[in-house]
Amino acid sequence: MFQAGQKIVYPLHGAGYIEEIEGTENGEYYIIRIPTGNVMIRIPKDGAEKSGIRLPEERDIVEETLVRVGRYYQITGI
Repeated sequence: MFQAGQKIVYPLHGAGYIEEIEGTENGEYYIIRIPTGNVMIRIPKDGAEKSGIRLPEERDIVEETLVRVGRYYQITGI
């Protein structure tokens, strides 16, 4: 699913990357590094999808989303 060095987004902690994939007698784990706060997280590979880990969105999708949010704010004031 993910490769070592790949950038990811982890919903509970934010943006980070897969530092390594660790094999143990209990299975394989993604070792995730979140640079903000120097957090390291171990997540079982077979539980990664359930945890919400995902790839970051492409830049153009993020920019379009921000434009839409800005328009909504201008219209509603919320």
